[in-house]
Parts: sequence; C-alpha cells; structure tokens
Amino acid sequence: MPNPNQQQVRRRLNPSTRMSSNLWRLPESDRAYLALIASSPVEYVHDRRFTRPRAETRFGQAAVVDADIFACFNYARFRVHRVFLEHRGDTIPLDTIRDLLVWSRRADSLRDAIVRKNSGLVVSMMRNTGNLGRTDDDEMQSDGNFALANSVNGFDPNRLTVRGTRMRFSTYSCRAILKALARASDRSVRRRRLFPTGYDPAMERSDGADTRREKAIADSAAEVLRILREKLADLSDTEETVIRERFFSGARGGKGRTLEDIGATLGVSKERIRQIEGKAKRKIRDALEPSLT
Repeated sequence: MPNPNQQQVRRRLNPSTRMSSNLWRLPESDRAYLALIASSPVEYVHDRRFTRPRAETRFGQAAVVDADIFACFNYARFRVHRVFLEHRGDTIPLDTIRDLLVWSRRADSLRDAIVRKNSGLVVSMMRNTGNLGRTDDDEMQSDGNFALANSVNGFDPNRLTVRGTRMRFSTYSCRAILKALARASDRSVRRRRLFPTGYDPAMERSDGADTRREKAIADSAAEVLRILREKLADLSDTEETVIRERFFSGARGGKGRTLEDIGATLGVSKERIRQIEGKAKRKIRDALEPSLT
C-alpha cells in the first residue's frame, strides 16, 4: 500500500548544466567522484518531512540510529537531487559542488552500512535455496549483493502492507535477491553444459582439462574486451573504467587493481566499487549470452 507522503524520484543531470571552472581546486579523487555522480541518475524516495525547516538537523546529523537510517539515506540523496534541480541549465558553483560531494558520500556511506548489516540475507537465501557450497558461489553472491543494494535504493521505509503495518526491509529485499539467485543459477546450469571441465573438480588434475580451461578463459577475456571495445554492453564510463582497471589494467602482475585501489582513485568506498563492478558484470554477461547459446 503506497504512502501518500512518499514518491520515488529519479533525475539525470541536465546536459546543459555546467560545473564550476574552478574544479582544478578540488583533489583529483573529488573530481573523479564528481564525474561518477554526474554520469549516474540521482534517485531517492521522497518524504515531505525533507522540506521542513529542521530537516537537516534531524536527517543530516552525523550519528544515525537504525530506526532513521533509511530516512537519513534518502535525505542525503534528496540534497544531491536538489542541487541538480536548482542549477539545471546553469553553472554549479564550487562551494555548492563541495556540498554535493559531502551529501553524496554520506548517501554512499549509509547505503554501504545498510548493505553490510543485511548481507547475511544473501547467504541465508543461498543456503535456503540449496545454492551455497557450489563452485560458483562468488558470482552468485555478487548477484545477490547487487540485488540487495538495488533494494536499498528503492525501499520506502514508510510503505504499508495490506495489513496496515510497515513493511520490513528484509521482506522487501528477499524477493529481489531470490530472483537474482534464480537467474544466476540458470546461467550456471547453461555454462556447466557448455564448459563441463570448468566445473568438474575431478578434472582438476587433468593437464588436458587445464589446457581447455585456460583456453576458455582466454577466449572469454578476448570476448569481454571485444564487448568493451564495441560498446555492446551499454556500460557507463565509470562501469567500463572499473572493469578495465579490475581485470585488464596489467597492474599487480597482470591481475588488475584491487577494489580498494580503484575506490581510492574515484574517492568512493570499496563496497561502492563492488556494486559498480557487479552491475557492469551483469550487463557484460547479458551481452555474452547470445555467443554462449
């Protein structure tokens, strides 16, 4: 049952909106993070309390109690949205950009806190559906975590159930997590049929299997690079950067950069980079599907 005080708001930065010419005064990490903000749609669940005089005191405070964490998270996103709305088609001053960075980082921090607190839901759902303990646990858990993070973005803490009680986040998010796990399981089944040696532990000691597996990995890497080069996965600039840095940068002996390294460059948390990577991987897997069938 929808709450009349709430609405889902989604807005992209107006193409005619310009940033201050004094961006060079910001640290490189802030400029990189600003590019990330500008390339992503701003969305939040609106609450009419956000426009009241003491809203910043209540929802913008440094310390957040669990009962208010979703309201504080959405208020931070509301403040980012308000900057874009108030300066659409105009130049955003440097001081306002600094405020924008503060509020956006606060939203990221609160989102990460919510995801960490509820990450056990993904493992629990994997266990309940019989998916825990498989060789592709990491990929399946990544899909589940991505669904969890998306649920955080869209959850309305004041939404009422048909019984008139407030909906719990765990109830809201479990459906999305289950769908993500089901899709990941279906992909796994298809890949097991196509690349059986890649999933059979008994074949681990076979030199021939190792050679075939390495060739399959090399072919997959080449296909991913082709998808990136030809823009077939509709990745944002940030998503493409994260994938290239994670897997094709040549750093760390060819293993790519860590989540922490990339997060430090972009000025965001490790968990935020993990979410961006997960979203990009899903797009790439969707682009890969036709070539695997």
